[in-house]
Amino acid sequence: MDVLSLGLTKTGAMAAEAVVVFDPALAAEVERRRKRAGHLWSKLRFISAQLLAGLQDGLWLRLAAQANRAAGRLSSGLAAVPGVRLIQTVEANEIFAAFPPGLIAALTDAGFGFHDWPAPPGVEGEVVRLVTSYATTDADVDALLEAARRLR
Repeated sequence: MDVLSLGLTKTGAMAAEAVVVFDPALAAEVERRRKRAGHLWSKLRFISAQLLAGLQDGLWLRLAAQANRAAGRLSSGLAAVPGVRLIQTVEANEIFAAFPPGLIAALTDAGFGFHDWPAPPGVEGEVVRLVTSYATTDADVDALLEAARRLR
């Protein structure tokens, strides 16, 4: 591995992304491209402080694991709701699911928000992208699952 892209935005940091270059022959070119693309913050130490805090004692791993656990609970629960179909394997904190007609509108009316997603060929229903985060609680997951079962 020559380069590692590390971002902590999904674990709560603000604009804290790092590129670690392990191959010294690539470092100068990566630095030039970063500057040319406008990714040179004048007060980088404030952003970098988030990276230090996020990496210390494995905080970023604990926060990412929480998001992934929530996605696992949510995807398992959705798979048990009649008419809801997972259309991708859940590998992290994103779930792509097809819902029966009208269920998304009913859930939206009940206060839930969704990211519409284009349905892949051969997939029927309304497809949404659900994203869990470090702040997603079991109560959040349970509330959506209960509403989906009740409103279907």
